[in-house]
Amino acid sequence: MDYTETIRSIGGHTVPPVGTWELDVPNTFATFIAPHLVLARVKGRIPGITGSFTVTDDPSNSHLEVELDARTLTTDDEKRDQHLTSEDFIHVARFPTIWFASTAIQPIDDLWKLTGDLTIRGETNPVTLDVRFLGLTVDWGRLKSLFHAETVIDRHQWGMTWNRPLDWGGVAVGREVRLEIHAQAKLVEEA
Repeated sequence: MDYTETIRSIGGHTVPPVGTWELDVPNTFATFIAPHLVLARVKGRIPGITGSFTVTDDPSNSHLEVELDARTLTTDDEKRDQHLTSEDFIHVARFPTIWFASTAIQPIDDLWKLTGDLTIRGETNPVTLDVRFLGLTVDWGRLKSLFHAETVIDRHQWGMTWNRPLDWGGVAVGREVRLEIHAQAKLVEEA
């Protein structure tokens, strides 16, 4: 079957085929960018991400659950990584997992607004991600869907309030953190 025949368009929005999809772990990762020393930015990755989603006939009834292994966080700086995974921030010794479970999805312009509950450090708060369905492809004989999602969170909402003032003004770490998910998913079960 030609996989392009499985792409659907609903209300002018392209959606993947109905079914259960599993994140392709080697090809899926989360990134974050946070203000550092007022003018600079720190970028990191959390490659340990698993999850699945179900696409329904009516995409607004679809559901997603994702789990990130916070112990895999890396900024390519061992000292900084130790600090980010300490009690001051994510506290992976006590909370090794970051969870996201969707509660709603709706099309807006050329993207999807995916709302859900994000749990970090045992604190759960609602967030909305802008999701772009990038299309379908076949990889090693398996149908895959590709997505990009992003949002900005206030880390203080999850109890990550550590900071220190800088001699020249401002603080070491900004409150807003940009989160992005780069995802490939394999069709596990067609509906």
